[in-house]
Amino acid sequence: MSLVSRVTNLFGKTTADSSTQTSSSSPSSVPPSGSGALGYDLLAPAGDSHVRYDAVQFEDSRRAKRLRTEERREEYEENEQEYRPPYLHSMLAGGIGGTSGDMLMHSLDTVKTRQQGDPHVPPKYTSMSSSYTTIFRQEGVRRGLYSGVTPALLGSFPGTVIFFGTYEYSKRHMLDAGINPSLAYLAGGFIADLAASFVYVPSEVLKTRLQLQGRYNNPFFKSGYNYRSTLDAFRTIIKEEGFFALYSGFKATLFRDLPFSALQFAFYEQEQKFAKECRRRYGRSYNMSS
Repeated sequence: MSLVSRVTNLFGKTTADSSTQTSSSSPSSVPPSGSGALGYDLLAPAGDSHVRYDAVQFEDSRRAKRLRTEERREEYEENEQEYRPPYLHSMLAGGIGGTSGDMLMHSLDTVKTRQQGDPHVPPKYTSMSSSYTTIFRQEGVRRGLYSGVTPALLGSFPGTVIFFGTYEYSKRHMLDAGINPSLAYLAGGFIADLAASFVYVPSEVLKTRLQLQGRYNNPFFKSGYNYRSTLDAFRTIIKEEGFFALYSGFKATLFRDLPFSALQFAFYEQEQKFAKECRRRYGRSYNMSS
């Protein structure tokens, strides 16, 4: 065999072997029909892969944000003493809330006062609905259902401002001194109501006097209405009965309100701590799983 034939046979065999290897490896190296190099379905709409990626990314971001919020909440609850709101915030919130409640519910308070102080025999005001209707029909809204609202509001805002300011101050100082929290809440409510009583008791006296007088209600005065206004009631009471008449029923009010405020805030603070503990235990696992 000539040299040329040998070279031709050698290179021909090498080329055949190379083509055989290429054909045998092609099924595994070439992506299947309809698939992209990264495994995305080429027959699917062009934006589907990006939509799926964006959805996963959004869900991960939402969970991370929820986790950060939960961690900040736990940090606040663990270091609550360092995150105390300013006294002014508590005082304004209490003042606005107390005044709003008194304003909205004053008509029902008038009905209650009329039923309790009804001098007629048999009683003129029987059920709540009939009393409400009678006062509205005979005396209207301003001089009937909302009689005495001015002194009520004048005493409500400063009274609740003093109450919540005193409560926060006394509670925080007792907690910082190491006093048992339950006792601190109980004593804080007691002290706060005592401080506020010097403001709200005179307003209660004026309010009650104006609520009880009426065109047909008071049989002891022929003129019907005894006081023309809040200022007139204030002047008349001081002139005819003395300054301390504005504190009529002061002791009875204290015996009623001091234990109520003490128990109310003691239960409120303890229930709030219980709710935070439940949220710390069960809220985190729920948020992580959702």
